[in-house]
Amino acid sequence: MSFLKCIYSAVCLSLISGCSAGIKKIQETESLDNLADNEAIAILKLSSNNIRNPNSKTSITFSKRGVTKNGIHQQQLLLWKEKSSSTVYTDKEYAVFKIQLSTPKKTVALVNIAEEDPLTKEWNSWFTRYCGGNVMVTNVQKQGIHYLGELSFDKHVLPTGEVKELFDVNKSLDGVAVFLKQHYPTIPTGNIKLSPLRDTFDHTRCAPETTVIYI
Repeated sequence: MSFLKCIYSAVCLSLISGCSAGIKKIQETESLDNLADNEAIAILKLSSNNIRNPNSKTSITFSKRGVTKNGIHQQQLLLWKEKSSSTVYTDKEYAVFKIQLSTPKKTVALVNIAEEDPLTKEWNSWFTRYCGGNVMVTNVQKQGIHYLGELSFDKHVLPTGEVKELFDVNKSLDGVAVFLKQHYPTIPTGNIKLSPLRDTFDHTRCAPETTVIYI
């Protein structure tokens, strides 16, 4: 990676980390009464196949995505007119947080999952989708408690040498209610709605890479 490309990446991550996509941390004692009119409670499970260390902390970053009339999702990275991204952290297999409701013109996409190395304190991403390509979008349209599914991610190298990225969302609710009762006892478990992440395509154009020419 070139020096200038490293600078560009750092600037982008700095912008992202300081922005908001309507994703908020939820306290273990909070309830549905604390939700705003345009919020819901979301639950996302991370596959144990992707978490390298069960004692590590995981960051999950979401970003706003516009939705055009034909269903295309897009976001301009360097022309944001409002805060666009939020990150939540968890040290468990589930992440529980407040999420802004999706509308016909705006939704929230999962753009990055990173795991902290307990020894070096460095963050290693196993899922990144800031611009272009497949993207996992939410579809939470009503208040309540929504399960986004269990996300797993894998890479396969094709005979041609091309790397194929595979996403899978397990929609089983097994274990969700047990987790909430243990860690979030004030959140009712009798009406958990299944609102799985959707694998769709993001048409946002990534900024071009910089080539450094030494003279």
